[in-house]
Amino acid sequence: MTEAEKIIYAAVVGLVIWIIQKVISFVVIRGRITQSILTDIKLNIGQIKEAYDYLKKYEQQALVQGKKLAYVDQFTKTEHSFFKSQLQDLPKYYRRKTLDKMSKFYYSFWELQILIEGLMAYLKHLFESGTQLSPTEIDRAKKKFARIYKLMELIINNEVKNLSDLIENYEGRLAPDSML
Repeated sequence: MTEAEKIIYAAVVGLVIWIIQKVISFVVIRGRITQSILTDIKLNIGQIKEAYDYLKKYEQQALVQGKKLAYVDQFTKTEHSFFKSQLQDLPKYYRRKTLDKMSKFYYSFWELQILIEGLMAYLKHLFESGTQLSPTEIDRAKKKFARIYKLMELIINNEVKNLSDLIENYEGRLAPDSML
């Protein structure tokens, strides 16, 4: 083997080792990010299930015609800090379709929090006014609850084991005009 052949051979071996290292690194990092995001998504879905059960009970107990609201809970939105912290790296490891599904899930969770916050603000207004609930007020509150439940059901009825299990379309929710 000549010196030139030895140099070419060493370069090819080095290149193959580098490629193998990069592929293994890619697979390991993507797997870890996937598991972390799935854990975060499952925790969010768990929170939604708990909120769903709570809101159903609260609606049944609190919205009684002719009675005042006994209490209104405080609601605080949560940030998706984990997802946001991963945003710059995600395009390196996932295709657009998967990125779209993840983004739509987190957007629906954000939208759900806004809806709950609006519902709680409305209920707080009714509570602070101290008036007995009229059929109109109850109807409006029930429409707000229904819109929230519809979005919650879309999220919690979808069992997520892999990122590919995330739904692409959250359009089954009730539109804002259903409130009118």
